[in-house]
Amino acid sequence: MTTFKELKKQIKEQQKALAASITRGKIFRKPSQQSNMTDDDKKIYCWKNSIGYAYDISRLDYSSRDYRHRHIAYCMFFNKTPYHKIESECRDNNGPNLDIVDRYMKEWEKQIEVICDNS
Repeated sequence: MTTFKELKKQIKEQQKALAASITRGKIFRKPSQQSNMTDDDKKIYCWKNSIGYAYDISRLDYSSRDYRHRHIAYCMFFNKTPYHKIESECRDNNGPNLDIVDRYMKEWEKQIEVICDNS
């Protein structure tokens, strides 16, 4: 059975894996580094076309945005940190999508409710 503490640890591990994936993907923005991609890297960071694989920056951008929203949700849900302390300076046109943040928090809340109902 999973507890609040275990769920928090699980989400944190997922965030670490996503951060590592983003860091690895940034290397391949340089065309000179794309020749060093493994087959697994190609599956993650590329799309396949008729002549092979092509690096897709939008996948990295999506992962970065996903990490940001998960991070905000994690801090607000598990640590009860108010949003203004998580991102104290954010450009007006670069705010997070709070619907996505809420969706993550509701998803985690349901997992905890299910855990509590099974007790």
